[in-house]
Amino acid sequence: MGKGLRMGRSEYVARWVSLHGDVAPSRIVTGWLTFAYRAAQPLTYMSANLLSLITVVIGVVGAWLAPAKYVAFIVIFALILDGLDGTVAILRDQVSLRGAVLDSAADRLVEVAWVVALWRCGVPLWIAMGIWIVGLVQEYLRAKIKSHGVNEVGVVTIAERPVRGLIIAAAVGLSFIATPLAVLLMAMEIFALRQVAEYAHTQLSQS
Repeated sequence: MGKGLRMGRSEYVARWVSLHGDVAPSRIVTGWLTFAYRAAQPLTYMSANLLSLITVVIGVVGAWLAPAKYVAFIVIFALILDGLDGTVAILRDQVSLRGAVLDSAADRLVEVAWVVALWRCGVPLWIAMGIWIVGLVQEYLRAKIKSHGVNEVGVVTIAERPVRGLIIAAAVGLSFIATPLAVLLMAMEIFALRQVAEYAHTQLSQS
């Protein structure tokens, strides 16, 4: 663990790239990695798995407090923390399959909390559940591709998890337009699912 904690930014980025199919990061991704590297430094006293569990707790608290407008900031805060657990795992040299599974499970649980928050903000339950289900299928397809040995990041859709979280935060903070924002998000997710499905079909047909 000590070696990881002394890891420089460039070494961290190189390690992140190697864990993501050696795909060269875009400027936006590089910017995020720089932010994550710095923001994760104070968190390295705890394990990445503990950080994943904390994000679940924060998500549950946010759902409980909805429809209070400040829950939007709780959603954003949880999103940031969720993006840092992988960084902490790299810095602590604790990257593992168990940690990846726990992180994925934590993400799905937090997304359940998003469904509850949307519902408490007046979004019809079937729309909130639809958002969760479509997002779940998208993530499942990605995992299925990876299980067949395709380690590339693949297509970057218009409804990746950070985008979904930000739109949900906006829906909670602007509850008077929560339903239109939720409908917009569902439409984006359906389009994104089609993107991932087409990519999965292409990759799996070649295997």
